[in-house]
Amino acid sequence: LQAQNQLNSKYYTLIKQGGLVSEINKWLTNNAGGKLVGIDPALLSIARASKLQGVLHASGSKLVFLPDNLVDKCREIVPLPNGEAFLLPDSYTGESISNKLEFIRSELDKHNADFIALNVLDEIAWVFNMRGNDIEYNPLVISYAVIGKNDAWLFVNKHKISSDLLGALMDAGVNLLDYNQFGKHLFNLHGGIWLDEKTATYWMLKQASINAKVKLARSPIVAAKACKNSTEKEGARQAHIKDAAAVINFFVWLEKNWKNGVDEIAAA
Repeated sequence: LQAQNQLNSKYYTLIKQGGLVSEINKWLTNNAGGKLVGIDPALLSIARASKLQGVLHASGSKLVFLPDNLVDKCREIVPLPNGEAFLLPDSYTGESISNKLEFIRSELDKHNADFIALNVLDEIAWVFNMRGNDIEYNPLVISYAVIGKNDAWLFVNKHKISSDLLGALMDAGVNLLDYNQFGKHLFNLHGGIWLDEKTATYWMLKQASINAKVKLARSPIVAAKACKNSTEKEGARQAHIKDAAAVINFFVWLEKNWKNGVDEIAAA
């Protein structure tokens, strides 16, 4: 609705769609025949890139992976968020960083991989018991990670790391590198690199596959993060108690005030 009211129809065509992927594929099939379609590989998952390549190939088109993001080149670059990254203690997580790294390394052995590269922020937060304020209303830290059978690397702006988190990472043998070194690090890895094709970007695949063999499979962290340990379960119970109290307080307020003309904004 906002786009319909604000976009200048002289320059923009608004296409309303139900399913994002299917509608874009249909549009490309009908309009991009025989053309080169440029895209930023850092913003596209491996699975999505493969799907798009198939759609375009069928219509005589080709997907071109651009070295630079053209939108970024047209606007002022906003620096990465700079919120503090802090440690979530074992008393909340129920498991240390070292134990989680040990689990991931056992999965690497099972799947005959030497490394796993991570770009999903909640997975990285889970592995390193790390929380932050980089994204509003999300306790995440802008970062990448690579975990190998003997080493682990966290790619993050190091000045953001709190002293407690830094100590815990060092105790677990985690190496800190600058956020922008991730691509170079992937390029220099040799052996087997595990990527989750649904979440890892096509840019990661291009970097990793230069000197290494890539294995595409679901990240082992997905299920491990979903299965809560006893400490996490108790934390959820305590959170529900606090949440229920807040909701009940709100309902009491609403019951006492709705006749005064309370709208959604006032209620919020």
